[in-house]
Amino acid sequence: MRTIDAVWMLAGALFVATCGDSGTGEPRLPENTFELCADGLDNDHNGRTDCDDYECGRIEGVCDTCFDNRDNDANGRADCADSACANLPECQAPDGMVIIRAGSYERGCSKYSSEATPKHTVTLPSYYVDRRTVSVGDYIHCMDASVCATPVSYEAPGAGVCTYGPHPDLEDSIECVTWEAAVEYCEWRGARLCSETEWDYATFRGFQFKGLETPKSWSEFVQDSWILKYGFEHPDGTLELDVPTDGTAYEETDDVIRTTKSTLSDACNNRDFVVQDEPQGLVGFRCCKSTEP
Repeated sequence: MRTIDAVWMLAGALFVATCGDSGTGEPRLPENTFELCADGLDNDHNGRTDCDDYECGRIEGVCDTCFDNRDNDANGRADCADSACANLPECQAPDGMVIIRAGSYERGCSKYSSEATPKHTVTLPSYYVDRRTVSVGDYIHCMDASVCATPVSYEAPGAGVCTYGPHPDLEDSIECVTWEAAVEYCEWRGARLCSETEWDYATFRGFQFKGLETPKSWSEFVQDSWILKYGFEHPDGTLELDVPTDGTAYEETDDVIRTTKSTLSDACNNRDFVVQDEPQGLVGFRCCKSTEP
């Protein structure tokens, strides 16, 4: 038999095996569309129907794949952040926010400083989070309502990198506000400043994975205060810490040292500390809100 004849015979056999009737009188069809994954038929004759078929599980938007915390169609977005899922009622969120579905993740790690230890599992209910950091324009609305304090202007002597002033970019992240002002703003909106755990869970695979915009600020305020009770602040502002390794360092306290999260570092090395009533340059924030009333 000539080589070319053997090739054509093999191609024909493959066609019958994958596209032919497979002896059932019905053609084989790959389970790779919404319709074929919901028709109750074993279209590819592999003994599995609809959502029991592996191929259907790879399609975002069917078979509960919108709520499995996975990027099933490998387009860089998971669950409600994927356009195939975004219109589901369960994915609807207040204007400017996205929903973070309930789930668990591994928080902390064993490398870097003891700030990040010990690694442990955290489970969170569903919640909403701002798609982007609060803008200058957003914050000015709160000032106009006589609720939010005026930020440090970029024209102020020694102000450093600030975004508010006589001619601000209204789309830029508001910076040079205090942690207290961030809390006031979120409460004015009927929301709250995100906790550190909420911030980590929403961003731990990257901002876009959950539908968040990449932030313009280098760091963001979070709700938690952090472990001044495990150390003390030197006159020059540096902290000397003795951090426990039993997980209690993650608990909130009533101290005035608050936490910021770096948007440029990985989740194991992205915590910093600020005094809550001092304006902070290069630090923005976003708000969170519970899904339950």
